[in-house]
Amino acid sequence: MVLEGVHVRWIVVFVVVVTGCRTPSEQPDSQHRGVSEQAAAIESEQSEQVGFAMNEHERAGSGDGRVAERWSAEIDGLQIRASAPGPVPAGGAVSLSLQFRNTGADLRQIYLLRSEPFRAMQSTLYLDAGAKGPPRSQPEPRPHGYVVTEADFHAIDPDATVGFTQTLRIPSDWSPGVRSVRWVCRNKVERWKGGVQTLDGPTRELFGGERIPGIWTGTLEYRFEVVVGS
Repeated sequence: MVLEGVHVRWIVVFVVVVTGCRTPSEQPDSQHRGVSEQAAAIESEQSEQVGFAMNEHERAGSGDGRVAERWSAEIDGLQIRASAPGPVPAGGAVSLSLQFRNTGADLRQIYLLRSEPFRAMQSTLYLDAGAKGPPRSQPEPRPHGYVVTEADFHAIDPDATVGFTQTLRIPSDWSPGVRSVRWVCRNKVERWKGGVQTLDGPTRELFGGERIPGIWTGTLEYRFEVVVGS
């Protein structure tokens, strides 16, 4: 079971926000929960007081309206950043570029599902709705429909970067302008023992049921802005 990036000149301004990393306590069967159960557990954590460290991005001097993205602060040997390719019309969608960089001297593995629709509470996008209400999250949690394999864990060599994409959908009721988006990347899984019955069949034992080599755990946040076009 699942547990669990126009032809108009554009400007995208980035601000990084990183939460303090919390290494999870060992929970023998927590890695086998469905997405909906995991979502409830993580959302309860978000209500706790968390300290933030902020780094601002500096504008590029190229004069083409672009901004030079700075990496986030490092948490457990990992940094992240995200970027959008340009203005997006209301009701449209854009493929974000999500990057992960290993800043340590040892191999790191990140847990990120290959299927975007099942990344809720793992790689989540929060869109600031402003006066329209609370932030809107994407993707929506899915309780079943995907079986995790070792291919969903991605190795990053020291001082190397890996990239992924993830779709950001712009609400149809948004008016043109600059909007804030918060990307939250988190992982609490350290081992995957398997053998738990789910609607998608029994979970598989991964990595021999032992601690996943080089697994990254913690929570990273990255704030950036997208331009909503007309």
